[in-house]
Amino acid sequence: MPRCGSPLTIVALALSLCAAPVEATPKKSADPILERNAFDSSTGPLDRTDQGYTRFAGSICQDVDLRRVVLSEAPDWSFAELASGATTALVRVGSSFRGRRVVEIGGGRVWLENGAGSCEAYLHGSKKVSSPACVASHFKLGPPCIVQRTETSFEVAATMVDHALEVQAELMRSARIVPEQENGRVVGIRLFGVKPGSLMGALGFENGDRLERINGYDMTSPDHALEAYSRLRSASDLAVQVTRRGQRMVLTYLIR
Repeated sequence: MPRCGSPLTIVALALSLCAAPVEATPKKSADPILERNAFDSSTGPLDRTDQGYTRFAGSICQDVDLRRVVLSEAPDWSFAELASGATTALVRVGSSFRGRRVVEIGGGRVWLENGAGSCEAYLHGSKKVSSPACVASHFKLGPPCIVQRTETSFEVAATMVDHALEVQAELMRSARIVPEQENGRVVGIRLFGVKPGSLMGALGFENGDRLERINGYDMTSPDHALEAYSRLRSASDLAVQVTRRGQRMVLTYLIR
């Protein structure tokens, strides 16, 4: 039996497939047909044509800092100061900065996009992730180890990833992972026992989520999971596709 492990907690969950027995959970659903080609670079998912994996790969702008925001009830009158290296600029919706167009300004963030995808810049303040501060906090399940930027995007201190590996056995005991079948084939990994105060909860997972893809690699077989592991072990960002209460969504993680 192959030895399962991962430098990233999320990937470790998927790799638990290596040792987990397949438990059939038959359902009559069109989801497998619609989701079969999700994030396929040439065809794409059969039930959506407007977004692909690249849109989520860089959900946090790594080269842009948001310094201040002036909000108005009229969006056209909202302004933000962006910085990248020595370059700074005041922008509003419709402005361009470093090859990206500003499409929205919020209370602590600015959303930018270009032909390659979209990303968000945030007012970091005291909520910036930091590996030294994370160690000093004894790996707190929140800032400065894990910072949730939006409902589905997170920054994670690299040290927190290492710590998660050390307590991986505890992680595996806290969540039950069941490969799920539909129409005779595995379509993902269903997560059970995820609690809000747990590491999995802090990373945005919920009880009952079905983990399907990580950075475009499907988690439908041990071979696929191992292939993903070999390609993602040095990744600095992750896009994790899950189905939650019948709705597909993507959780994104930037490892700093």
